[in-house]
Amino acid sequence: MKLGFIVNPCAGIGGSLAFKGSDGNDVRERALQAGAEKKALFRAETFLRLLLPRQNEIKFYTYGGEMGELSLRALGFAFDILGRPEHVESTSLDTLRAVSLLKETEVDCVIFLGGDGTARDVCSVLSDSIPVVGVPSGVKMHSAVYAKTPTDAANLILSLVSFFPRCGRGNGAHFKLGEVMDVDEDEFRGGRLSARLYGYMRIPASRYMQGKKSTGSNEHEALSGAARSIAREMEAGIFYLVGPGTSTRYVFDLLDLEKTLLGVDVLFEGKLVKADAAYGDLLNLLEGKRYRIVVTTIGGQGCLFGRGNQQIGPALLKGISKNDVIIMASLEKLLSIQEGTLYNDTGDPELDRFLSGYYRIRTGDGADTVFPCR
Repeated sequence: MKLGFIVNPCAGIGGSLAFKGSDGNDVRERALQAGAEKKALFRAETFLRLLLPRQNEIKFYTYGGEMGELSLRALGFAFDILGRPEHVESTSLDTLRAVSLLKETEVDCVIFLGGDGTARDVCSVLSDSIPVVGVPSGVKMHSAVYAKTPTDAANLILSLVSFFPRCGRGNGAHFKLGEVMDVDEDEFRGGRLSARLYGYMRIPASRYMQGKKSTGSNEHEALSGAARSIAREMEAGIFYLVGPGTSTRYVFDLLDLEKTLLGVDVLFEGKLVKADAAYGDLLNLLEGKRYRIVVTTIGGQGCLFGRGNQQIGPALLKGISKNDVIIMASLEKLLSIQEGTLYNDTGDPELDRFLSGYYRIRTGDGADTVFPCR
């Protein structure tokens, strides 16, 4: 099977720093100067390592350096290099060139690591001409062309490799169109969410793929009630990390405080002590302290940690019990989630397993439901 493989090395680089995305060379430069890690490369290795048992059945076509070559070479896969980025740090133009060459090579499927901006670039070249599988590595991840986790992406590719002799190059009923969505990051950083549909790409119809992001249309009463319930139960002496989203903003509205819509804010005894905190800010503030985390899940997708709230990083999640995770969501949002289960994509598989299980979710004032998380 001929697989295209493209990595956006800087995808998601601004997540833990509260940059609300990674688009733009200036943002990437600031993130690198601040010591951000290129987690997309680690995710590429996680994905590829799971394919090793079938490596003799796969031929990769990729781009030079960090855009694919280094990851494939490190694990001993067979591959051809179609070109190389023009600069040390690759750009959107490099992604466009790489995908164009993959299209000319007529690969059977294009695998790409990135976020919504990367998906836009891939879609602008391929549209629905060749099947794709996105390996999630970004911050926002609104598009429905990504697998839920790198592990899910690998399992999906393994199933395609097995099925390929019978299905050919993406033909048949086992593929569908997935939406490519993105937001304006400048608006996003200003606290305004402006999402737009950029097109569709052909994706496997599989439980391993994440759904498109959805929002409820009649959530006000439920979320107001859930916020009242959470506010009543807040204890003195405990810090509360409140994740991004319009759902969690209801807690701040109740306390007459301003919420950073797309950031992580910290409350202590009813007062705002840190707004729009980055991962490092939270580690410094909470060292030796007791804290709990208030979050919502992503409608339609079900991701709890790892999408848009990377500021709440692994060290913070390992420092609490699951009982210290407070989830609020309307029943409408929960019913929109594919397969009726939550999941995590923290980049740490062991932590994801620790966070699995059943959670009590606040759906109103005095109304709760129990929901599974795989």
